[in-house]
Amino acid sequence: MADFSEIKKGMTIRFRGELFDVADYDHVKPGKGGAFVRVRLKNFKTGKVVENTFDIEEDLETVFIEKVPAEYLYRDGSQFVVMDQENYEQMFVDETVMGHVLPLLRENDPLIVIRHDGKVLKVQLPNFVELKVVEAPPWIRGDTATAEYKPVKVETGATVKAPPYIKEGDVIKIDTATGGFVARVTGG
Repeated sequence: MADFSEIKKGMTIRFRGELFDVADYDHVKPGKGGAFVRVRLKNFKTGKVVENTFDIEEDLETVFIEKVPAEYLYRDGSQFVVMDQENYEQMFVDETVMGHVLPLLRENDPLIVIRHDGKVLKVQLPNFVELKVVEAPPWIRGDTATAEYKPVKVETGATVKAPPYIKEGDVIKIDTATGGFVARVTGG
């Protein structure tokens, strides 16, 4: 146990029985009264951000989170099999945990598995992935009066908004946090 004077950004804490990441904090020393800490917390399960204030000497329950480099192997019903890259053990991850990464995930892609007490809490993709475009509407040169971006389908089945010059066969870089187009890697 620690107190809130030791809080740091990125730390994981238990608050109201749930796990939260510390997104931001601010130590406040008012002219009257005791110091306190204003904290923005991101819920591990829901992703919802909440703000709360704590007395500087209030107990803070820190939680050890393990981040394990892994590789996605295959789907087995509603379970996904991933392999720990350090000890080569296979983990079964429920579809509810994997759901948000599925649109940009291929077999053998790298992942980060976040665990607490042996239980998988979350799965993260790298910051960027490179995927091949399998469907793209044709671009008519000089057609700039329409929208700047067009929907293209990538090899995982996800649809991404891309510039009009992107065509079938191109490999594009996608930001996994936003699902947005970053750059064309290679032309088709």
